[in-house]
Amino acid sequence: LTSGQVLTYKGKGFKAFFHSTSGGITTSPEAAFGMQGGLEPLNGSDLGEFCKDSPKFNWNVRVGKGEVNARLIEWRVGISDCIRISVTASAPSGHAMTLRLFSRDGKSVEVRAIDFRFKMGLPSTNFESARDGNDWVFTGKGYGHGCGMCQWSAHGMAKAGWNHDKILRAMYPGAEVQTLY
Repeated sequence: LTSGQVLTYKGKGFKAFFHSTSGGITTSPEAAFGMQGGLEPLNGSDLGEFCKDSPKFNWNVRVGKGEVNARLIEWRVGISDCIRISVTASAPSGHAMTLRLFSRDGKSVEVRAIDFRFKMGLPSTNFESARDGNDWVFTGKGYGHGCGMCQWSAHGMAKAGWNHDKILRAMYPGAEVQTLY
């Protein structure tokens, strides 16, 4: 059925990234990886609630402030007692791109959200942060970098009766499935 078919944009193949769970919206390669020059099919897509069955559609991660501070010291970002986290740049999808971390001693530092996500063990960069006593609580959506195909949404779309071509067009707007051989 799909033998010889290739996903293309303007007649050429492209890197068609994929991830586990979008949380309902995908993002650009710039937000996901820090890559410049995104193509239309990779600039993000509103997928609705097709991935709502994913255990990471919505998530909460609680990390003790001592653990957050230990990870910041290990990371060597220049602050060691974080009292506030602010998103300084985000993609239209809501995925954070840069964050400013504020220290009790008045210092602050800007970091890439991608790096912060990995250092803190967060499922995605589509999150908000808040203090709750001695803990940081991160509340977000999705699992993975968020660019390209959401595997849980593709599953939901297939269960709803969508064929592969319709699913790919939803995931990669402007792309076409062409039979090349």
